[in-house]
Amino acid sequence: MKKLALFVLLTSLAAGAYAQAPAVPAAPGAAPAATPAAPPAKPVSMADKKLIKDLSDVVLVDQAYLKVLVDSKVSLGQSLDSDMKKSDGNLKRMWTALASLGTAKKAELATEISKSDLAKVQKLSKEKPDKFQKEFFKDFSKETAKSVKLLDGAKSIQDPELKIFIEDWTGTVKGVNLFAESGERAATAKK
Repeated sequence: MKKLALFVLLTSLAAGAYAQAPAVPAAPGAAPAATPAAPPAKPVSMADKKLIKDLSDVVLVDQAYLKVLVDSKVSLGQSLDSDMKKSDGNLKRMWTALASLGTAKKAELATEISKSDLAKVQKLSKEKPDKFQKEFFKDFSKETAKSVKLLDGAKSIQDPELKIFIEDWTGTVKGVNLFAESGERAATAKK
């Protein structure tokens, strides 16, 4: 994230300096000079666009699971409650960054979760309170593991901004997965 912020800052500074450069007056009677055209942006590869789409899908699913947990008002204990809030906030920030990147790259983004994932989330939300926590963390751990696998498998990314995004957010996704795994261990340890 720091690299992306630095990139944005340097880009805006360079654009500001260019905009403030004094104009060179044209010789009297001479035609105004044409400004050189900026080179066209390199199009994003299909593989990079697919990764953005797949990432948007798994982030939406992870957010749907966390929403079920938040709505259930199940107390997980102080440590896990804190981790849940942190994970929820991190996924929301990640979605915002991914949506901005996807829009800038003209990549398709998932706007809703698949019917099969929605069915799993809805089934989970109707789970009995005594089984909810165990079932939630079992399913959520599997979903976050998919997210980690997707990011770890993104080795052939060509777009530099997408590479920065992957570098910035892989640790966050691994942290959410760690929360899911520790919740699953705590839920299965309860008798």
